[in-house]
Amino acid sequence: MIPLSSKQKNIDFYHNFIDQNNLKVSLILAQMKLVSIKRLKRKMYDISEDILKITKRKLRNYLI
Repeated sequence: MIPLSSKQKNIDFYHNFIDQNNLKVSLILAQMKLVSIKRLKRKMYDISEDILKITKRKLRNYLI
């Protein structure tokens, strides 16, 4: 799991996008291990396959 934020930043380890509710959100790639139990228990929403593919590519580039 990767934490979400409502704040968008133009930093390499943030993946900014607009969700299905037209809200600006960011995936914080640098904090992918910092997931709280509360976040695991509640499901905010699903992301599209396209955003998932882009996120995986950015995460791979970030870790290399």
